[in-house]
Amino acid sequence: MPIFSTLSRLNGDNGDNGDNGDGRFAGGGRRLLSPYTSGALISSRDGIVGPWVDPARAPPDCGTEQEQAMARWSPRVRGHVLHFDLMAGLGFGARARAGSVWIELPSGSGKGDGGQGAQFVVLSRPPNEDLLGKQLQHVRNYADLRRDRAAEILSQTSDIISFSAGIGLLHPQRTRYTLELLAALLRATVAAEMRLKHALACPRPDEFSAQVNPMIQTPGHGSLPSGHATESFLVAHVLSALLRARERAVYGSNRVWRTQLMRQAARIATNRVIAGVHFPVDSAAGQILGTCLAGYFLRRCEGRRATVQGWAFDGRAYGERDFAWCEIDTALHSKDSLPYLEKAESVRVRADAHGPLPWLWQRARAEWRDCNDAAAVEESTA
Repeated sequence: MPIFSTLSRLNGDNGDNGDNGDGRFAGGGRRLLSPYTSGALISSRDGIVGPWVDPARAPPDCGTEQEQAMARWSPRVRGHVLHFDLMAGLGFGARARAGSVWIELPSGSGKGDGGQGAQFVVLSRPPNEDLLGKQLQHVRNYADLRRDRAAEILSQTSDIISFSAGIGLLHPQRTRYTLELLAALLRATVAAEMRLKHALACPRPDEFSAQVNPMIQTPGHGSLPSGHATESFLVAHVLSALLRARERAVYGSNRVWRTQLMRQAARIATNRVIAGVHFPVDSAAGQILGTCLAGYFLRRCEGRRATVQGWAFDGRAYGERDFAWCEIDTALHSKDSLPYLEKAESVRVRADAHGPLPWLWQRARAEWRDCNDAAAVEESTA
């Protein structure tokens, strides 16, 4: 099954009727949604049921919030559980006159005063005059690459995961828990980015000039932050974390897999500018949001207390810059400020080591170890 099809199913894109959506797969004991099949099951039961036998006892009561239960649920049900847990930790705030919005962590998670939450990721939009006078030129110049990048751009409108699959060895069966994890994290990330997009309401390039003429349909929501940049950098950081042990064994101190994943994320973001639907400043804001969310979500997945640094992006100071993704990546990991990027509040993540997120994280990690280690982890967590 293609990577994108697997991810769409895990995200619930094929209907939300419980496990009924799984009926389109043949075999595996799954029931098809068909009146003919249901009628056949009725007659089959009538033919074999025999006299009723009262059960001797009820099944054992496993209690609530048992990790073992996660293994029994279908992937889509686990997805809903994980989505609730991920979104429960995120809040939203805005300062309308300043054009600033932020992702806020709950009271007690950071250094907020008076019981207020920590402003973890702060985004300030550039004025429309800057988009016109300083950013639109990049959209105009990048348009020359449309024919060369057309296949990538069209594929990436609905699928960014496949572009990391060859770097991270993703496979629907071999790395099924990793794909579940990515689906859950992306679902929460999209919800967060859309809330910020709505509040900032930044115009798209074709709203400034009829000659932009995008090569794809302009999305029906705000421009900053770029969703493709946010999601692709989140995926890059999550896969990089999963691959780190293998990377050390293969390359030593050289982070070759991480470098390739980051380059791919940056290329996906730039392709949206080439297509004519984003400005470079949108990609910069998306990289910062995706990186910060990845850091927070990963600490939640690891199930341990940890401090994560928040960041504030000032689009008003971004000016005429193209997408400076290398500069941003270096600053975020060295904790150095830039003219348009400063530290926000650091957040003390309070994680549950035995919750649904750590359960899935451990199984995803096992998929990236060698066969003996993976089998040992699966046996120990069964």
